[in-house]
Amino acid sequence: MTTTDIEKSLPVPSSVRLGEMSTSGLKLSDGRVYEESRLELRWPESINTYKSMSYDATIQSAHTAIKSMIRRINWKVSTPVDVPTPEQVGRQNFIVECMNDMSHSWSDFVNEALSMLIYGYSIHEKVYKVRKGDAGKYKSKFSDNKIGWAKLPIRSQDTIWKWGFDDKIQNIEYVEQDLSLTTAGYGTVTKFNKKKVEIPYKKVLHFKHDCQRGNPEGTSPLRNCFIAWKYKTTIEEFEAIGISRDLAGMPKISLPPEYMSPEASDDKKAVYQWAKDTINNLHANQQAGIVFPKFVDPETKADIFGFELISVEGGKQFDTNKVIDRYENKILMTYLADVLKMGQDASGSFALSDNKTNLLAIGIEAVLREFLEVINRDLITQTALMNGWDLTQPLPEIGYEDLDERDLDKLGSFIQRVVSVGAMEVDQSLSDSLREHARVSPVNPEKPFREDLAPTNAKSQAGMTTEKGNENGGADTKTNSANAE
Repeated sequence: MTTTDIEKSLPVPSSVRLGEMSTSGLKLSDGRVYEESRLELRWPESINTYKSMSYDATIQSAHTAIKSMIRRINWKVSTPVDVPTPEQVGRQNFIVECMNDMSHSWSDFVNEALSMLIYGYSIHEKVYKVRKGDAGKYKSKFSDNKIGWAKLPIRSQDTIWKWGFDDKIQNIEYVEQDLSLTTAGYGTVTKFNKKKVEIPYKKVLHFKHDCQRGNPEGTSPLRNCFIAWKYKTTIEEFEAIGISRDLAGMPKISLPPEYMSPEASDDKKAVYQWAKDTINNLHANQQAGIVFPKFVDPETKADIFGFELISVEGGKQFDTNKVIDRYENKILMTYLADVLKMGQDASGSFALSDNKTNLLAIGIEAVLREFLEVINRDLITQTALMNGWDLTQPLPEIGYEDLDERDLDKLGSFIQRVVSVGAMEVDQSLSDSLREHARVSPVNPEKPFREDLAPTNAKSQAGMTTEKGNENGGADTKTNSANAE
């Protein structure tokens, strides 16, 4: 069946409604989202759950790896055109100035925004300023009266009270923040007179991780590893209790049966209660020891009251190390960061480690795309409008350079292969790019590029050569047959 036949079979409506006729199906009630079935993962209970999970060493190591790789990248501002005009270059420079003219660093802002990897989302208020040098409320390095960025402060997730949707539950109109949760040293409310503040949605940057059904809370990566974290921490607690009992022993106080009888006198019940409290205090390490009088049965000469530490006999039925490692791997796999476990056991290889590192880089690039999409679509566009820019022209975009360093050996082999078949020419731009990757100083622009140094196809096909000193101190040239092939 051809495309034309398919088009003919489709019904042609006389009119089509341009607006929305339905909703995404997001479960909302009074500005609260009820998509999550587990109570401990539903806001606001999820705040304390995610905070507790973020203290876990395995989860924190994954976060540290992601944050470290993001904080080390170099940010750049560019315009999506091959040859930008002088006006577009000026706009690029203006955005760079805005990034470096805030009351906090751009790196600190990015670090705060990455809290969406814990809570699923991050809210930042856009605070602008008129650049008047030292004259304005917010100081600036510039005095051109343009509207720049004063700061982009975070609005803590545990203070977000609800989301203000419109009547049709299609768009968010405001974010309500509960300031009563933010207290000063003596329990008083902050400097704001109101306990709750409605922040217009156009006034905030809203970062969401893995958003589904338009859920403003996004999806926290911790949600996907909650079960593994729960079982892991439970086993670790049991393991710690078992170790403490193996080392110190389990306290035991012996009493006559009549002291534990429901019909015992008040004095005997008090002694029984004292014995239970003593064992609890010893177990919690709140009591160093016990002292009580010695009573001996006159007939058997045995102690009526006794105290001892019982050691735990026998071995463990399960290897807790393997069980905990299994759950740690599941947690790290959620972040594509299981490369952190490589080298901690006898398994794995360099090739496998390289593949897993690439997966981690892919995951981080996805997070960066989520972050930069909001910056370029929201912050850059709003800044352009406030400064009266022509929006029909391409706007500057904030991006980043390579996430990880290039392998120079692999890069050199690639260039040799493509140059040998004439798919790439050796010119000044290639030389500058290679120098940048190798962290070598750029060539003096006044010095002309020597084309005689560029290898011809015949030389490239002959293979790369390496010098090896001979016994007389000279240099023998040896052809790399693998490259020649």
